[in-house]
Amino acid sequence: MSRRARFVVGVLLAVVLVGWFLRSADLPRVADLLRAMDLRLVAVACLTVAFTSLQRAWRWRQLLSPLGSYRVPDLWAAILMGWSVSVVLPGRLGEVARPLFLSRRAPIAATAALGSVVLERLFDVVAILTLLAGYLLLAPVPESLSADGAATMAVLRFVGTGLLAALALGGLVAMVAVRNAAIRRRAVAAVERLLPARVARVVVSFLTGMSGLRSRAAVARVFLSSMALWATVVATYVLLFHAARISVPWHGAIPLLTLLVVGAAVPTPAGVGAFHKVAQLGLVGLFGVQNDVAVAYAIISHAVAFLPLAAVGLVLIIRAGLVSEAFNTTGRLPGAESEPPGAV
Repeated sequence: MSRRARFVVGVLLAVVLVGWFLRSADLPRVADLLRAMDLRLVAVACLTVAFTSLQRAWRWRQLLSPLGSYRVPDLWAAILMGWSVSVVLPGRLGEVARPLFLSRRAPIAATAALGSVVLERLFDVVAILTLLAGYLLLAPVPESLSADGAATMAVLRFVGTGLLAALALGGLVAMVAVRNAAIRRRAVAAVERLLPARVARVVVSFLTGMSGLRSRAAVARVFLSSMALWATVVATYVLLFHAARISVPWHGAIPLLTLLVVGAAVPTPAGVGAFHKVAQLGLVGLFGVQNDVAVAYAIISHAVAFLPLAAVGLVLIIRAGLVSEAFNTTGRLPGAESEPPGAV
């Protein structure tokens, strides 16, 4: 499917999901609820979102440390620019664009940077599932839990526990493989033997970017950074509970966050529609929040989570003169033709 066709499909899907999201809402009351939000808390939530982007830059620096020393401002700028691409285009293309932007600001092959982004996403999943496991084990069951909510909780418990165990096992195997020089050499030799030379260079460069798993201390640092990052995200949604005057305990933000991550992964621009619908379903089904209140919360939380960072990222793209490259060639990674810094 061409890039234009994916964009059209993503936009149409967003329209359908938004229609479903708003179908049962009293829109004038939703507007009143949005006007009644505590804007001071909304502003603080915007600041915590900005702080999470700085946390991401710091963690990315840790993952890239085997390849060299990179400045946090360069990493932060690449993250913000990639975020703006993900907001405009469906399919999370900003994750591919982010390494491209970094390669324009720092001496690194974009494919190596992409390998580190893959590691980031894995640590994100582990951190979210760890928070969810803690919630399911320690938090009391919501008194307002409906039958559908109980079924959702059961699914979250089963899928979350299974994924966390699988990721832990897979991470252990990957760390052993990455730390073993003989295994790395055999892997590189197999890639170079089985693939055309240009493709092999890209794959080796990508694997080089995943070398942040080489020590237990590095894994521990990145894991703790990921936990701190997602704890800040939880704090953001708790702040928005208070801004919207929703009586949900702070730990209720954890299962809601898990659902929102799933919604944001749906291939619509900025997760529009899916993010809103899962927020609505989560608040109504798990905590008995009134539908219009849940709709207002979904709208404000999506705006806070996506728009401020995207606006800053777009300004950075324009100032760098990368508008055409960002939104027309995000499927192509530069630097694949050259040898990456470092070694697998």
